[in-house]
Amino acid sequence: MRERKRFARFLLLCIFGCIALVCGGIWTTHLKMLRWETVVVRATGAIDAQEVTHFFDTLHTSTYFGIVPKDTILYIPRTALREELMAHFLRVYDVRIVREGAVLLVALTERTPSALWCGDVVPTQETAQEASGIHTSGYGTCYVADAEGFLYLKEEELDSASRASLPHYYSSLSKAEPLGQYFVPTKDFLQLQKLYQTFQQTGQHTLWAILVDDERDIELYLSSHMRILASRSDTPENILKRTNALYSAGVLSDTATSTYIDMRFGDKVYIGQ
Repeated sequence: MRERKRFARFLLLCIFGCIALVCGGIWTTHLKMLRWETVVVRATGAIDAQEVTHFFDTLHTSTYFGIVPKDTILYIPRTALREELMAHFLRVYDVRIVREGAVLLVALTERTPSALWCGDVVPTQETAQEASGIHTSGYGTCYVADAEGFLYLKEEELDSASRASLPHYYSSLSKAEPLGQYFVPTKDFLQLQKLYQTFQQTGQHTLWAILVDDERDIELYLSSHMRILASRSDTPENILKRTNALYSAGVLSDTATSTYIDMRFGDKVYIGQ
């Protein structure tokens, strides 16, 4: 009986001791000397460093679970802060957070504009070329995609010089709001970018738009008003090689009445009027 009472007292002491340690730890996180005081933000491109600084300023009045202050230097949740920053500021591609004493250093890298996504309906080439203006586009309502196919910016928020040479893509989206999502998986986007660059560099006719029909097919819109139907699994080099071969052989020409080339069926090529 005595041993049971002793064990019970020991257990209670352990419980109270743990509670005291937890409370003491929480109290310690509120000490001014253990909370960062200044945030220095270094950002590239058009990222607004002042807005990011304000974002961190709100942490001074925020807590985890209503108990632990978010600005404590004892624990800096870099992964959570990175995800929250990138969700709030879509321009941000990478975040590095370093603490030096009571100063928090935040380095932000902006996304690189690499393409334009302009909806799921390709306009006529004449409509796209004739439309002009800083805030309007004949290509449709467009959004800027980064080097991985992530939509992060409205077209009008990017200067005209930067967007002038960007390829135009069309596809359906998984979400209604374009911003904050990939219009195609990154692996497929890189392949499409390679296809576009291959045509621009070595093709007899440049591409002005690419439509992603579905998981299997794409449509390439050439400057010669020709449309190429191809498989997404086909290589850019092979598509270009077959297209140039048709032009070189005289099967196709700028004055021909043909409107599309279908390359989706192995070695066979179908030419439509």
